[in-house]
Amino acid sequence: MRLRLGTALVALALVGLNCNPAEPDAVVGDTGDGGPDVPHGLDTTPPTFAGAKKALALDEKTVQIAWDPATDDQTPAARILYRIYGGDTLETIDFTTPLATTPAGASSGQVSGLAGFHHYVFVVQALDASGNQDGNTNAVAIDTPDHTAPSFGGVVLVSPTSSSSLHVAWNPAIDAGSTASQIRYTVYHTTTPGKEDFTAPTVVTSPGVTTADITGLTESTTYYVVVRAVDAAGNVALSTKELSATTLDVTAPTFAGITSLTSSGTTITANWALGSDTVSPVTDLVYTVYLGKSAGGEDFTKPHPIKNATSLTITGLDPSTKYFAVVRAKDGSGNEEKNGEERFATTAISADVTAPSFGGLASAVTSGKTTLDLAWSEAADDYSPAPNIVYDVYVSTTAGGEDFTTTARMPKGTSHYTVTGLTANTTYYCVVRARDEAGNRDTNKIEKFAKTLP
Repeated sequence: MRLRLGTALVALALVGLNCNPAEPDAVVGDTGDGGPDVPHGLDTTPPTFAGAKKALALDEKTVQIAWDPATDDQTPAARILYRIYGGDTLETIDFTTPLATTPAGASSGQVSGLAGFHHYVFVVQALDASGNQDGNTNAVAIDTPDHTAPSFGGVVLVSPTSSSSLHVAWNPAIDAGSTASQIRYTVYHTTTPGKEDFTAPTVVTSPGVTTADITGLTESTTYYVVVRAVDAAGNVALSTKELSATTLDVTAPTFAGITSLTSSGTTITANWALGSDTVSPVTDLVYTVYLGKSAGGEDFTKPHPIKNATSLTITGLDPSTKYFAVVRAKDGSGNEEKNGEERFATTAISADVTAPSFGGLASAVTSGKTTLDLAWSEAADDYSPAPNIVYDVYVSTTAGGEDFTTTARMPKGTSHYTVTGLTANTTYYCVVRARDEAGNRDTNKIEKFAKTLP
């Protein structure tokens, strides 16, 4: 395929010629070569010339053009000069400016300084001693070879995109014979530095593409990458620049989850055995405890993490509360396994040191010869719910004489009580106090009295 790389030729020079005569336009009278004098102005007929016959590329920058000698009615063949013109196409040749002029009598000429891997068209016209030039446009075409590899800086980026793929990027290569859009790239990878197999590229890009993705790789593995540029003529820039990257770790640790959950006061302690991971060392694993107040109700937005440990104590919890816990392990890449192993424990109530708020006994009423009926409004507590509050009743036959060391304990949540076993026709003084689940008892001294029937 012929490739056109612009319409302007690079500087061309005549090479390999053994003389440098003056241009025929300056010839008048004696030519100085021993031939016959040709009176100026009398010869107006240009040479008879078939034009260029063939072109041969001597190397990627030099072409030799050959022709059969021209004939002229006045100028001998040994004194005829030849002008060489060239361009990308016949239509683009500038016939006002020859690329070179040969010595007299030449049958070939060389032009150098050409671009490699380029298509050229050449025309040669003959010039007699009187300055008459034939006007043939018989052209010979040739493609110069390209033996020069591109200038290429190599790979500039290798980054992981998944557990099995890498993204590779580079800057475009520069080549004298190929445009950037014609250069393709070969990508090589290996798991050992400097051990790329350059006979088997991983990726061969389309021309002009400056990125590639390497797929089918192994998770959490370091790969080394080299990129080389190949021009349209097949010349390879033998870059050895190597960059590396590690595919992503997306596998969570292996972990059995929580083994026990114990409580002490308003603290709980979760326990577990160490997990393991294919990438992160055991010492890098982070364990996160999640709590909830119902089975399966752990709040996974509120983690309690600890690194390289087999237990974690969480303080400041609600007393007398059942907590459920799940423990999960996370590796150094942030992968957290999702086990559902769950344990529960109830915090103690000893943390409650505040007695209930209680208005005391509201009334004492005679109900029989040996009984009195007592009534009160329920107490309130900061920890114990009202149905769990216990009321203690104290009775005495003298005002203020209640023995608070001896109680008659009511069922939980009771708001009235009938005192029995009393003596008829006797006045009794009564006090009632509230006690929460932690055993905290209020100390009110509100006293009511009533007399049993005679």
